[in-house]
Formats: sequence, structure tokens, C-alpha cells
Amino acid sequence: MRLVSRRKLAKYAAEQILAGNDAVLEEIAGLLIYEKHEREVDLLVRDIEAELAENGEIVASVEARERLMTIQGVK
Repeated sequence: MRLVSRRKLAKYAAEQILAGNDAVLEEIAGLLIYEKHEREVDLLVRDIEAELAENGEIVASVEARERLMTIQGVK
């Protein structure tokens, strides 16, 4: 039985991450395993990233062939 929707879970996770509670990711991983929804992890990650983006936090991966300079004032 599904206890909570993926969208609500993503919203909760984003709120907790923005509040500085990174332990929420372990809690969610445990919930996905308990509910046997491990296959939904990629969808959930995208939903969490979308929720973070709505709050002004963008998740990105950056790759460069050469070392990148540090830019002061940029998060």
C-alpha cells in the first residue's frame, strides 16, 4: 500500500534539504525500500530537483577538461 505520493515526498524532501536536514535522504531511501518502490528513485530525484528549482535552488553537474577557477560570490 502506498503511504504517500511521490510528489508530496519530493516536496517534503526539498523542504528538509533547504532547511539543512540532509538526513532526510536516508529516511526517504528507507521508505522506498520498505514500500518496495526502489525503481522510482530516479523519478523521485527529478521531482526533488524540480521542487528545489521552484525554491531557487538549481542542481547541476559540471564537468570540465581543465580545472575551473573559483568564482567568489557564487554559491
